[in-house]
Amino acid sequence: VELAAETLGEMAYERILKDHSRGKPGRISRERAKEYTDAAEVLVAGNGATKLMRAMFLLYDEDFDDAYPALDKATTGAAPCPAPQGLVVFALTMQARSMLERKNADLDAAVVDVLKRAIDMKQIAFDEASRLDKDELRSLPYENLYNLGCAYARQKKNTDALERLGEAMKLAKLLFEEDRYGNSFRYMWFWDEDLEELRKDPKFEEFAKTHAPKGFDFVKELEKAQKEKARQDKAKAEQEAANKKAKEKEGAGQ
Repeated sequence: VELAAETLGEMAYERILKDHSRGKPGRISRERAKEYTDAAEVLVAGNGATKLMRAMFLLYDEDFDDAYPALDKATTGAAPCPAPQGLVVFALTMQARSMLERKNADLDAAVVDVLKRAIDMKQIAFDEASRLDKDELRSLPYENLYNLGCAYARQKKNTDALERLGEAMKLAKLLFEEDRYGNSFRYMWFWDEDLEELRKDPKFEEFAKTHAPKGFDFVKELEKAQKEKARQDKAKAEQEAANKKAKEKEGAGQ
């Protein structure tokens, strides 16, 4: 019975993984995952997979006040039938991603703890990825190291940030094709807002040179990135002006 409950948990997990790259699973994936977890709950009340998936549904619904405590409890507490290890890593990764995206300084210390727990389980993530053959899951160890570097950077712990980012980029070279690695490096080097202050540290320049893709032309790449940012900023300003004008027009017509 416990094996059947665990299998249902894995089935729910795989349904959610299908939409991992989009951040939130689609309606059908969520409905199927809920069916599997409900069935697992019938077999083994209070089983780990059900507790964890239900906590993740709160996260997807952006019910953060309930989601974070539920995820903490589901990933640390004992259960009659534990959740699949890969699902635990995945849930911790999604929790940390959510915390960082909210740009809330009060969450920075908590996200470090969540990411450290996920990183400690990185080998499990590789094992699960090999078994499930999920490209998304293979990248989770990189994402967790990278996000931990961002969390440290936001706390102005530059030495810790550079150390974790360095580990992330080394792992990225092993995991990613050349083009994807290049894009990951460019995002870190120029675009990621969480690293804006870290880039002002003189050590960051040497760090970037160490991890840059082969043949990376910093002068040309910087010029290209600045032009693209200017284009995006202009488009954003135009859209905001258009939205404001439409809102004013709507208000005048009422």
